Parts: sequence; structure tokens; C-alpha cells
Amino acid sequence: LLKHLKIQCKQNIYYLIKMRTELAFLDTTYESYRSIMRTVIAFELLLIFSLFWYKMNMETFYHSKFDNVIPIYFWIGLITITFLISSIIAIQIPKNAKTSLIYGMLIGLVIYGCINAVLLMTNFKWTVKTAIIDIIYGIISTSIVAFIVYKVFF
Repeated sequence: LLKHLKIQCKQNIYYLIKMRTELAFLDTTYESYRSIMRTVIAFELLLIFSLFWYKMNMETFYHSKFDNVIPIYFWIGLITITFLISSIIAIQIPKNAKTSLIYGMLIGLVIYGCINAVLLMTNFKWTVKTAIIDIIYGIISTSIVAFIVYKVFF
């Protein structure tokens, strides 16, 4: 069993190293329209996921960390981050479902990792535990959204 897991792990690492992706060039009206629609769908899904996540966890998990944040800044930040992530998801043309999931996971890791690194440096109430949980949420949510966008458009 251990030998099988080792082989599987090596194959997955090899797949990640060898994985290539294609970006959408908006050179035609049709491609531009499809990219805008992918962005809109990804934006709506991410916003729904984020609102659900924060609603479920705000009182118990995030409230004490955001007590000094002006509500309009929270919304501006949430919408900006959601738009950036959905735009990144929309320009990628995955070869298959596995590629879309991995690409979504990488987006979540990078974006949420940067956000949480900044919060760890600037918000003294933000803990490493909070950052890790938030990064895991970001990885899961962006991979699900990237997968759904793949299934809808490709």
C-alpha cells in the first residue's frame, strides 16, 4: 500500500510539473463575450460562496478580527477580490476537469495566501490559525468555481 501511494504521489507531482494551460485571447467578439460570461458566472458563484462562508463564520470566527473594519471597506475589498479571482478563472482555458480544479486550487492558494499574509502583518488580531483556515477556504472555493465554469463552458 505504501509503495502504491509513493507511485501515485510521484505521478501527481509529475502531472503538476508537466501541466500546461492555455489563456484566452480576446481577439474576436465571440471570445470576448464568452470570457465576459465566464467572469460573470465565476463572480456570482464566488460572491455567493463568500457571503455564505462569512455569514456562517462571522460571529464565531471572524468577528473579533474585523471589529475595527468599516463595513463599506469590507464590501469594497470583498467585491474587488471576487472580481480579480473571477477574471483570472475566466481567462484560463483548461484542457480537462482535473486541470481546471488544479488551476483553481493554485489561484486560491496564491490570492488567499497573499491576502492572509498581508492581514498577518497588519492586523494583530489575525492569527496563523485564522490565516490557514481562510487559505483552505480560498483553495476549496476557487477550485469548485473553476470546475463549475469548466463544466458550463467547455
